[in-house]
Amino acid sequence: SVVRQLIKVGNQIAESGYPAGILIAPNGDLLVGTEFAFFPLFPALASALAWLTGTPATWACLLLALAASLLLGPASYAVARAEGAGRPAALLAVGLLGALPMSVIHVAGYAESLFTLLGLLALRAAQRRRWAAVAVLLLLASLTRPAGLVTAVGIGCYGLIQWRRRRGP
Repeated sequence: SVVRQLIKVGNQIAESGYPAGILIAPNGDLLVGTEFAFFPLFPALASALAWLTGTPATWACLLLALAASLLLGPASYAVARAEGAGRPAALLAVGLLGALPMSVIHVAGYAESLFTLLGLLALRAAQRRRWAAVAVLLLLASLTRPAGLVTAVGIGCYGLIQWRRRRGP
């Protein structure tokens, strides 16, 4: 499947890094270089984890994804509570995050759980008006997945709306 292939390429990057270049066949097919479509933070962290623990890169990718996915619940709960949601509504937010069809990828040794966690932490930092932390977290999210840039725009809009509300009419 496509997801299995994505995980395989991510594991290869964590294990041996990016290729030295790109190789294109005469017919235009990309022979070497698909790895460059993967953003570097997740494979770099997985590679460091593999080195620190002595585990294979495949296991390190899985452990990293699982650790990030375990933190998604508390992070989404904190964001919901900071927005004024009561305890039941915040717990519902956590449940909905886990019930989404795409949540399966959060435990699959892929960068999605780390990206989602960084986005939630950036939103929580914005709620607390910790703009330096927001910038660092969004940079890390952007180094994890291409959607990091879109996330930055969304959280920037959130910050502008909050600033405008505090400023008054």
